[in-house]
Amino acid sequence: MDEIHFERGNPLFGVAQDLARSPDRFLCDLALRHDGLARFRVFHRHMLVIAEPDIAHEVLVSKWQHFVRGRQSLNLGLFAKGLLSMSGPEWLEQRRLAQTAFNRDILKSVDGVTAQAVEALAAQWDAERQSNGSVALGNGMLQLSMAVIARMLLSTTIAPDTALHVGQMLQRALQLVMRRNTAIWAPPIWLPTPDNLKFRSLRKALNHFIASTINDRPERGEGLTDLHATLSSARDPRTGRGLSADALAEETKTLFFAGYETVATSLTWTLYLLGQNPAVAHSVQQEIASVLGDRAPRLDDLPRLPYVRACLMETMRLYPPVYALPRLTAEDETLGSHRIPRGTGVLVSISGLHRAPVWGEDRDAFRPERFLKPDWPRRAYMPFGAGRHLCIGNDFANVEAMVALTMIMQRYHLGTPNTVGVRARITLSPDSEIRLPLSRR
Repeated sequence: MDEIHFERGNPLFGVAQDLARSPDRFLCDLALRHDGLARFRVFHRHMLVIAEPDIAHEVLVSKWQHFVRGRQSLNLGLFAKGLLSMSGPEWLEQRRLAQTAFNRDILKSVDGVTAQAVEALAAQWDAERQSNGSVALGNGMLQLSMAVIARMLLSTTIAPDTALHVGQMLQRALQLVMRRNTAIWAPPIWLPTPDNLKFRSLRKALNHFIASTINDRPERGEGLTDLHATLSSARDPRTGRGLSADALAEETKTLFFAGYETVATSLTWTLYLLGQNPAVAHSVQQEIASVLGDRAPRLDDLPRLPYVRACLMETMRLYPPVYALPRLTAEDETLGSHRIPRGTGVLVSISGLHRAPVWGEDRDAFRPERFLKPDWPRRAYMPFGAGRHLCIGNDFANVEAMVALTMIMQRYHLGTPNTVGVRARITLSPDSEIRLPLSRR
């Protein structure tokens, strides 16, 4: 790999300080400065960052079995031992089982459940905006997306204050996981260090929340068809095996917390960008009015709202839910013309791919119409990952986000929000609260 640029950084720490300060921006900028491929060192670990579409495709799609999940992904197993933290044959079998839950029948229910959640949020927003003229955007999106995943996964309802409390606990827990990922040495979780004690307390509280929510849900005999019921009855057609009770509980945790975070973050950034770009917001409302009028969207309506979809896609290009995908080279392998030795840590920079030169000179601008063209660069766009590890709930998330955005834009004119920066946790989140001025249409 000698011909690949090597960013030396500090003689002792390497680039650890730069990476800790802003991991998404550091990885993106380093890769793009060097034709989409660069090496760096964090303490004793040597890493390769990729933001070149064809090489990223090799890692995640065509040669995926040679690039396995490493410590960063496995650390998520400290929180929930579901698909996000598994690998190998165990992951493949569980993936087949979980895939059966995300069928067309489930998607047909997402629109109605999301519509109910938006109606509830609108009532809350109307009271909030009458008090001070704006709403706390991130909190609203968190409550909405958690209401949807609670209903779809567990046939239950979560109070807004509970949703906020649970979401905040989860964010703190994921911050601690990220700190372990970037540490030179992460102590065993049983050691009573301050971070470990905080994490274990948060994990206990979150586990209790999920367990009590599952216990309080209606009995299956009442004809439940939610994701939990579908998962519990799923059987692998090759082996006839289903999920064990423990595996079902862990996958339920994974789906609940991963399912709300992605949609909440994407909707927050989309409404933030639309508030900053009133001409785009006006075009969105014109499309919605011409297709739907005032009625709520259904699943079959969504293909007729291409500009709404383009706005969400463009938002996830600029603010991808997951900004980097870590892998570990399982054996000596070739990427492009470069020989990559076994044991090399590889980071596919999603932020870098989404701002690669193939997107043109305006790649830093919010321009949804780029996704209305048939020739947009598909290999340089992967907000939900790619290949075998493509996010299992991507269709679910897209339907929920489109329905929610459509209904919000039917009801409100957006004012200009306060300007915020980006904070990289597990996802890319605003670094401070976004206050969005709203007025009823």
